[in-house]
Amino acid sequence: MTPRIDARRDELIDRVAKMARDANKGRAGALAETFVRTFYANVPPTDVAQQSADVLYGAAASFWQFAQKRKPGQPKIRIFNPT
Repeated sequence: MTPRIDARRDELIDRVAKMARDANKGRAGALAETFVRTFYANVPPTDVAQQSADVLYGAAASFWQFAQKRKPGQPKIRIFNPT
C-alpha cells in the first residue's frame, strides 16, 4: 500500500477509537477503544480509507453492542444486509 493510504487508515482508526472512548465512560471507554483498534487491525488499508469515520464507528459500535450479551455456550448470529 502507499504511505498515503496507510496514513489515512491510521488517522481514521485513531478518530474512530477516540469516538468509541468518548461514547463510553471509565473502563468501558478504554475497552471500547481497544475493541475498535482490534476490530480494524487486519482490515486492508484501502477498505478503511474509503469510508468515513462515522461509518467505521457505526460498524464497530453496532458489533460492540451486539456482542455485549451472549448466553454461555450459545452462538450469537446476526445477518445484516446494508442495502
